[in-house]
Amino acid sequence: MLTACLDRLEETIDAEMKAIQARDLTVLPEMTRRKSQSLLELTRLHRSVLSDHEKHRAFSERMSRMKVKMDENLALLALQVRATQEISSIINQAIVQSQSDGTYEAPAMGVRAATR
Repeated sequence: MLTACLDRLEETIDAEMKAIQARDLTVLPEMTRRKSQSLLELTRLHRSVLSDHEKHRAFSERMSRMKVKMDENLALLALQVRATQEISSIINQAIVQSQSDGTYEAPAMGVRAATR
C-alpha cells in the first residue's frame, strides 16, 4: 500500500515535470490536486509504518529518493515562475512605452537636451 502510494506520487511528479518541460501548463492544476492527494495519503500511511522498524527503514530510504525528486520538481517550478515573471515584466514595459509620448522621459545618456 505504501509502495503504491509512493509510486503514484512519483508518477505524478514525473508527469508534471515532463509537462512543464514541454510547456504544457494546462495540466498543472490537475497535477497539483494529484500531488496534494498523494501527500495526504502518504502522511496517513506514514503513521502506520512507524511501528515496524524494517518497514520504517525501507520507508526512509524511499522518502530520501522522493526528496531528491521533489527538489528537482521544485527547481523546475521555480524556473517556470521566474520565466513567467520575466515575461510579465517585459510585457508591462512594452505597454508603458507604447502608451508614453516621451514627455516625461529622462534624456538618454550623452545626449544634451535642446535649448532655445
